[in-house]
Amino acid sequence: MRWYFRLLEQGATFYLYAYSRESKDFDGRIRYDTETETISVTIPCAADRDSEWLQEKARNHFWKVIRDGFPQERSVCCG
Repeated sequence: MRWYFRLLEQGATFYLYAYSRESKDFDGRIRYDTETETISVTIPCAADRDSEWLQEKARNHFWKVIRDGFPQERSVCCG
């Protein structure tokens, strides 16, 4: 599996990324709150929409984006 993340917006206390799985549609949204250090899928991508487990995987893989210092784009492969 592969997730793609693209930075959309950076605010004073958050980062907002578009994301998708297995395509570069970037139809989902994932947000990181820097104050609470929480990741939330605000809009699941189409490939993850019907699976809380896949949304959780997207949140888990987003830690790699954080670890890399919030790059403009990042892909994460697993499995």
